[in-house]
Amino acid sequence: MSYSLQKYAGRNSRHKCPRCGREHCFALYVDENGNPLDKSVGRCDHQESCGYHYKPKLFFADNPNKLKKDEWQNFRPIIHRQTAPKPLCTIPFDYVQRSFSPQNTFIEFLCGIIDRYQLESPNIERVRQDYCIGSTKDGRAIFWQIDSHKRVRTGKIIAYNAQTGHRNKSVPPDWVHSRLKRDKKLPANWELTQCLFGEHLLNLYPNKTVALVEAEKTAVICSAIYPKYLWLSVGSVQNFSATQGSKGLEMLRVLAGRKVIVYPDADGYSKWREAAKSLTFFKCSVSDIIEKNATQADRESKIDIADWLIRDLQAKPYKTVVDELTNAERILNMMIRKNPALQELIEDFELKIVNSQP
Repeated sequence: MSYSLQKYAGRNSRHKCPRCGREHCFALYVDENGNPLDKSVGRCDHQESCGYHYKPKLFFADNPNKLKKDEWQNFRPIIHRQTAPKPLCTIPFDYVQRSFSPQNTFIEFLCGIIDRYQLESPNIERVRQDYCIGSTKDGRAIFWQIDSHKRVRTGKIIAYNAQTGHRNKSVPPDWVHSRLKRDKKLPANWELTQCLFGEHLLNLYPNKTVALVEAEKTAVICSAIYPKYLWLSVGSVQNFSATQGSKGLEMLRVLAGRKVIVYPDADGYSKWREAAKSLTFFKCSVSDIIEKNATQADRESKIDIADWLIRDLQAKPYKTVVDELTNAERILNMMIRKNPALQELIEDFELKIVNSQP
């Protein structure tokens, strides 16, 4: 018996995808009479962001007992094969709601920055709600990873110094899913699949340019200071990757079609620039604002864009700092918009933006 993808005949001919969970996007494999082989056997329409495609031959290789007697003679077992993708493991959203409190040392630090420098539009409550920042009972911050379908993947738990904003290294970071597994509130076979921190905001701000940074803290601070961009975090420099099959590349696929500016830390410019050249499914430019301004001490300390903005605020008014960032990026974006090939030229020859004003 042969199977083929069900022909499109309206929304009812497309079903819920077993992997990404989206409705009306999954085509089943059906036989000559239109009967589906199995609800897991089919292809998702979202090949860039999801990529689920479980073919009948793979299904029968995984489930030989499903073959009929007259089909055995034509069946050739697959030696090297991919098994059916496992269902996505998530955490109930109730945990996010229960953690939603400003009582943590990171929010305390952020409030201190706002009050100290008297920023015009601090929007602390906005960023706290946008990013669903939670708190533990002992005052640590929870940076929840919520995907574009509002599914909770996990939460990173980090302790900060309320005065400096630096991580308290005497308290190691933890993960919500690890805690829940230790407390036996998640099954032992629960597996983590990460997403970008702030990914759920892509649907809320569809027209904003995405600004991609490494640390969750950096994304929140930059959003409070410079809300023109949608600031997202990859969580680790390894997650900004163009390597096929890597977890980082799968995380980045959600940015397909978006305009993205990446802000590497002081020690990551070359690595991020090289990766960006191979990321062709979104429009990507690499900011060199840290690369141009970092001192040797900055490189040793591995400062990022948030460190640079906060330090600059100590010496200059808020509006001046924001305007400097705005003007540099505006010039770069205007030039690339007129000639997209210019981005490759800038990367290859390491061209810099120079202010022609005296």
